[in-house]
Amino acid sequence: MRINIDIEVSAEEFPLATQILETLRSIATQPGQHAQQAQQAPKAAPVTLAVSPPPPTPSPTASAAPAVAAPAPAPAPTTAPAAAAPASAQVNPRVVATLKHLLTKLDQEGEPSPLDEVSNGINLLLQRPELGPPDQAFAIFYEVFTGIIFSPDLINANRSVVPFMNLLPRLVEPFKTQMRKDLIPVVLKHLTLRRAISVNRAEFFAQAEAFAALVYLEFVAVPGAVQTIATLLQKPENRCAAVTMLGKTVELCFQQLTEKCPEEQLHILQAALASVSEPEFLYDLNYIYDFMQWPRPPQAQSLVPTASFENGHQQNIFALAVDAARHQVLSSDKGGTVVLWDANGQAAARVQLTDRYACAMDLHAAADLLLLLEVDSTGAAPLANPPVFAAYDIGQGSLRLRGEMRRPQDKVVTCLRVMPGINMFVAGETLQKAGGTQEMIGLYDIERLNGQGVIEPTSSFEVDSKLITAVVPCTLNENTFLTAASDNTVLLWDRRQSARWAGRFGTPHADEGHFVTCMDSWEHLLLVGNMDKTITQYDFRSLSQENATTGVPPLRSFALDDSSILRLAIGSGPSQVAVSTFHGLYSLDVSGDSPVWQPARPFEDGREVSRYLDVKWATGQPVVYAGGHDKRVDMYQLH
Repeated sequence: MRINIDIEVSAEEFPLATQILETLRSIATQPGQHAQQAQQAPKAAPVTLAVSPPPPTPSPTASAAPAVAAPAPAPAPTTAPAAAAPASAQVNPRVVATLKHLLTKLDQEGEPSPLDEVSNGINLLLQRPELGPPDQAFAIFYEVFTGIIFSPDLINANRSVVPFMNLLPRLVEPFKTQMRKDLIPVVLKHLTLRRAISVNRAEFFAQAEAFAALVYLEFVAVPGAVQTIATLLQKPENRCAAVTMLGKTVELCFQQLTEKCPEEQLHILQAALASVSEPEFLYDLNYIYDFMQWPRPPQAQSLVPTASFENGHQQNIFALAVDAARHQVLSSDKGGTVVLWDANGQAAARVQLTDRYACAMDLHAAADLLLLLEVDSTGAAPLANPPVFAAYDIGQGSLRLRGEMRRPQDKVVTCLRVMPGINMFVAGETLQKAGGTQEMIGLYDIERLNGQGVIEPTSSFEVDSKLITAVVPCTLNENTFLTAASDNTVLLWDRRQSARWAGRFGTPHADEGHFVTCMDSWEHLLLVGNMDKTITQYDFRSLSQENATTGVPPLRSFALDDSSILRLAIGSGPSQVAVSTFHGLYSLDVSGDSPVWQPARPFEDGREVSRYLDVKWATGQPVVYAGGHDKRVDMYQLH
């Protein structure tokens, strides 16, 4: 086969044209598969290539937005390429060398970028029949291109990927579409790997800059990019990459963010950014807030780890109680061990339960009494090893059993809390009846927790929900308390009105993924944590005759990260809230117009925060205790 090519070139283009022709000649004459394909192919008509581009368009540096120019005219291809894959035929090394030579021209420091020259040269190469079908030609180019822009050498030399990304809109089809299809998921996959907050950003800086360039080039829609960044900001394991992505996107795409992103999505992004407080990101935050001209959010105080109580538990810690007056902490684990810790973090007393473990505990400080809810740990059939309410007298470094009272008709007891003002406690129970089960709230006299035997409630309330998941006393009135259920609702009860609950917060939800996991109240404030990853805030003053039955509307609902809420506890007011999620521990402040929160500071030894199953405040002190999967009780100070 003979190919005649006429080329018009200017003097400065002659070296590039000569190199392209030499490469094409070597492809056409190479023995092997390429030569065989060339011999079998039908004769091609002579091709006249007029390469006379307009003046080169200057390419930006890393600190400027990438220029987007129209692709150079080229014949439309007839077939679309498949996903990028290694070329099946042997690739002439001179093709790879020419591609690398052309691409590196885009990053010549101190010179205007020869973007038109390079794009025309690459498009000519990619469309040569000798390179095989489009998918094979694309695979060669993709490997060379990504090998350059994601090379550590580029980052180590403090060079930007932006000049290379400017080439993408100038690729002819189907290569431009295929590049968009293949490059975006590769970039996102790398950026969403789990990393520590303090990771070396050289690991992903090129990908973060490439992501921002893809947004600017409109290969990625601005609203989608903002949503992705906001989601990643809320995940501690993705936060470092997300902050870097946002910084580069703000730098390159400021106009698009302000003109093409809906206002509500920018507000979501601002809210997610408000949760970022790690000192590692101080420079990034200042840059982003200044560039976007956003007001800096009020900052919540941080929970700083100060101590860990170790070697007391062999299994996950389920429940905590704090004896603030004596500077003591109590903890229980799945193995049935209950430990009393002194102020120095030493185990001062220990109780080992048999065939049961304490899944919940609460302290009656005025009576120096610890209440335990003990449930079966053997896997016995329902009612074979019924739940037990136990009471222990607490002294300085001592625990003494006062009484253990069984609930033989209870299939399940899920929660227990003391109502200190009336010397009673309340529990959420599932009764076993002849016709099935019945959810019930039992109110018990603490004085009856003496000796051993069976205990009955002084009053009880039947409920229609599937399962009672949490109970807390209401601080507004000593006779009132709140229960939460698996139908996503919270009910307000008054023990003096046994016929019916007095008010409802929230609306029933049938989805099992929407049930209340925890809650706490303080004066007029009610905070409710949910399996659906949200915290909902209510104000008791919103309760009225009109909405008592239909459900009090929330003040707001928000998420700290992309995981379910495990526990929350209010300290000395709305500015002191501790929240445990599947991803970490947070300090939360809901005293202002908008909630603000901070992730807990890391431990000095670098260990990750445990998945805390319980968190408790020391009454009247800015101190939080947390226990969970790492079998330690961790102590935090609010600063």
